[in-house]
Amino acid sequence: MQVKEAGYVVTDKCIGCKLCYAKCPQKCIDITRKPVVIEQEHCLRCGNCFEVCPARAVERR
Repeated sequence: MQVKEAGYVVTDKCIGCKLCYAKCPQKCIDITRKPVVIEQEHCLRCGNCFEVCPARAVERR
C-alpha cells in the first residue's frame, strides 16, 4: 500500500510575507488570499513552504 505524503495548509497566523511562494517550485500557492492558500492538487509536497515560514503558519496536514 502506498502512503500519501502529508499536504500543507496555511493557517491564520500567516503574516503575508510571501516567502512560501518564493520557495515553492510549483507555485501552487495563491498569495492573493489571506491567509495564503496552497492548491493541494498542484502541491509537490516538497515542504519548502513549511521550512521557510517565519510565522510558522504553514502546517502539515
